[in-house]
Amino acid sequence: MSLFVIVSCGGFFRKKILNSPLNDPRKMLLVRIDPGYLGEFKEKTEGKYAISYQEADSYYSVMSKEDVEKFGFPSPGITVVKQYFPFKYYSGNYQDLIKERFTDLEDLKKGYKDNILNIHYLLGVASRYPKRARVEVIGKTARGREIPALLLTNTNLSDEEKISVLFNCAHHANEVISIEHCYDIIYSVLSKPKRYEEILNKMKIWVVPIVNPDGARHFWHVSNLMGRKNGHPGIGPVNEKLNPGVDINRNYPFFWGKTGGGYSSSNPSNYFYRGPSAGSEPETKAMMDLADRERFAASISYHAYANCLLIPYSIDSLNNPEPDMAGELGRKIAASVASLNPEKEFEAKKIFILSMGWIRIIYTSLMGHSRIFWKPRI
Repeated sequence: MSLFVIVSCGGFFRKKILNSPLNDPRKMLLVRIDPGYLGEFKEKTEGKYAISYQEADSYYSVMSKEDVEKFGFPSPGITVVKQYFPFKYYSGNYQDLIKERFTDLEDLKKGYKDNILNIHYLLGVASRYPKRARVEVIGKTARGREIPALLLTNTNLSDEEKISVLFNCAHHANEVISIEHCYDIIYSVLSKPKRYEEILNKMKIWVVPIVNPDGARHFWHVSNLMGRKNGHPGIGPVNEKLNPGVDINRNYPFFWGKTGGGYSSSNPSNYFYRGPSAGSEPETKAMMDLADRERFAASISYHAYANCLLIPYSIDSLNNPEPDMAGELGRKIAASVASLNPEKEFEAKKIFILSMGWIRIIYTSLMGHSRIFWKPRI
C-alpha cells in the first residue's frame, strides 16, 4: 500500500504541458497559414502563437477562438480549418519530438505521445535503466499493433514472490492526458532510485501507457474525432469512417450488457459500443491475460474528462467487501488531490454505472475481494 502513498499522481506534467482544450472547437481553433503570409501572421499575433505543425505548403497554429476573432481571421492567406484534423496538428511539438533521440528522463516531460513516441520512450528508458526496467509486449490489437508495457523492478532479482501492481492508461486513446499520468509514474520511480530501491526489490510495477494503440493511431493521424473506440475493422457501419470499433473499457466480461444507462450500448454506431460479445476484443484479452498471470495486488486505470476517482462497485446489487480497502484508500487519495478546474470539483456517489469496465473485471473476477483498485478520471 505504501507504493500509492509515495507515487505522485499527475505531478510535473500539469506544470509542463499547457492546460488548454487544444482540439475543442468551442474554445480553440486550428488556423492554416500560407507560407507567404507567415510573417504577417506572426506580426498580427505579436508572436503569441507558435507553429504547431508544418507541411510543405502550409503552417498550422492552434489559437483561442477569442483571439481568432480579435486578430481578424480568416484573412487572405490565413484560414480557419473547419475539418477535424488529426491530433498531431494540435499537440504543438510532435514533429520536433519525433526527430529526437532519447537522452534521459527529462525527455518524458516534453509533450504528448502517440504510438511511435510511446515505444520510443519505453525502449529508451529500458535501455538507459536495464537494472530497473524492461519492455514487454502483452498482446496485439485488432489491427495487429503491439501493446507495449514497461515493467519496473529490480531485474537482477528473481521475480518469484514479488508483488505485482499495475498502472494503465488510454483505454480511450482520445483521452491523451491519461498517457502522461503513466509517464509520471515511470519518471517518479526511476528519478528517485534510493526512494524506490526497496519497493523495486519486492515489487513488479507494470505500466501500460497505451492500452488502445489502434485508437491512438486514428486519433493522432486520421481525425481527432476518433480514438475512443479501438477502430476494429468490420465493426460498425462502413459509412461511419470516424466511429468504427469497440469501446474496450465496455468490453470486459463482468456484468457485460446487464446494466442500463447511456454509457454502454449494443449499437455498433454508438460511442460506447460494448462489442459483439463479452471480452471479444484482443486488447481486452491482452489485459485480462496479463492480470490472470500477474494476479495484481492493486491497479490504477487513468482516464479523463470527469475529475473523479472511481472505486468498485457502482452496481446496486453488489456490495463492497469488508474491510473496504479500495474505498478507504481511494477516499484518502481524493482528499489529498486538489482540482485546478473550478467547474469539475465535486463529490457524488454515482457518476455513471458501468458493468464491464476494467475496474470490475480486475477487482472481482481476477483479484478477489482482498485487493485494491480504483480508477481516476482526471
